[in-house]
Amino acid sequence: MWRSTGLVIARWCDVGASRTAPAGTEEGKPAAQRDPSGGTVGNGAAAVFSDHGPSPAAGASSPPTSVPRARAASPRAARRAKRWGKIAQRIVPHDLEPDALRMELIELGDTFRAHQQRTEPDLALLAGLHERKARSFAWWAEVSGDGALRHEAKRAEKAAQTTREMHDNRGQTAGDTTGGNQPDSR
Repeated sequence: MWRSTGLVIARWCDVGASRTAPAGTEEGKPAAQRDPSGGTVGNGAAAVFSDHGPSPAAGASSPPTSVPRARAASPRAARRAKRWGKIAQRIVPHDLEPDALRMELIELGDTFRAHQQRTEPDLALLAGLHERKARSFAWWAEVSGDGALRHEAKRAEKAAQTTREMHDNRGQTAGDTTGGNQPDSR
């Protein structure tokens, strides 16, 4: 009795599917072999995309429909599409005002990353970058009221000072007394 019920259900599915089959399809094919785009599928499966007609595997020769063009960007959309960046593991918000601060932070982050790619560190350049970072982060802290940014600005000032000292020390030789760091010989 179970088998007969299963056959009845299967026949009912085939009959129901053939009644709603699109025009031009073979109504005698089982539902599992019918392609949803209107063609028939053999042993494999055919991809069906919404912007195309029946798939080429199904034997259809209708040309694909064109995709509508994108809308022209409005000035409002252009403002939203501002460039964003990262500096010191912080994301510079795309809506940070003033715009000059946002651009300075993005450029500074790019310059730090470029400096890291160098084979030899340029301590004078690095000290200048730290000074710029200190000024920019202090400005960002002032604009946003974020105390963590103020702390980061102070750290950048110390890093600039330390890097300048390292640069000065590397420029001196062991017998060089131009730095004034030698003990007084009175």
